Amino acid sequence: MEGMVGIANAGLTFGGLVLAFFWKGEEALSPDLKKWLTGALKEARVSTPSTNWPQIFGHLFDRIFGVDAFRSKFVLMALLASVLSVSFFFFIYVINLPGFGASLLNDPFQRAAVMKRLLTTALFVNFVVDYLSIAYCREVVSQMEKSTKPTHIPLSHERF
Repeated sequence: MEGMVGIANAGLTFGGLVLAFFWKGEEALSPDLKKWLTGALKEARVSTPSTNWPQIFGHLFDRIFGVDAFRSKFVLMALLASVLSVSFFFFIYVINLPGFGASLLNDPFQRAAVMKRLLTTALFVNFVVDYLSIAYCREVVSQMEKSTKPTHIPLSHERF
């Protein structure tokens, strides 16, 4: 029964975090885009928004992370994303193993060993992957913003 309660708690926690993410995302949308999304979700026929999707995404990305991958804000936001993801999955792990969570609270040696492992291995590896992925995404966004036309990819039978 404890396993079912842990899974239910993890699901509720994940659902709450996803809901909070979408509420924050909705605050950043323009009224035209909200109207178009509402109509699309209701399967109504509304015209597409006049704003450009790559520029919307680029603007949101710039507000969150910044434009330069070597600036401190970009690195700190990537680190925050890593801390949140590692914390979220560790929290789910502790919920699913309540005995492990209780032993972490009661045994300072085990708590120190687990925190050391989380900080040195899980967080570091996750941060490196997150930073590189977000920096690459920043480059893709800048390319999308520069060119609103799709680029032509030559087929194998076409000459360069």
